[in-house]
Amino acid sequence: MVCQLTGYFCLTYALGHLPATVTSLILLAVAPLTAVFAFLIFRERMTIIQLFGGGLVLFGVWTITRADWDRVPRSCAE
Repeated sequence: MVCQLTGYFCLTYALGHLPATVTSLILLAVAPLTAVFAFLIFRERMTIIQLFGGGLVLFGVWTITRADWDRVPRSCAE
């Protein structure tokens, strides 16, 4: 219960402080990252389609966050 409430509190806080594009794509990345952790911790197997879909989602997250980071002025990034 504590972990869930803390997670949702942090998520709600982040929604108010991050761009909507980044937040929505990071929420999409939760499922593939959960599958990766399940593989690493519990040795659960994934199908080729699951691997492809998860990789596609993570690639989209990486692309959008990289594009948003490129728009940040250099004085703010340092």
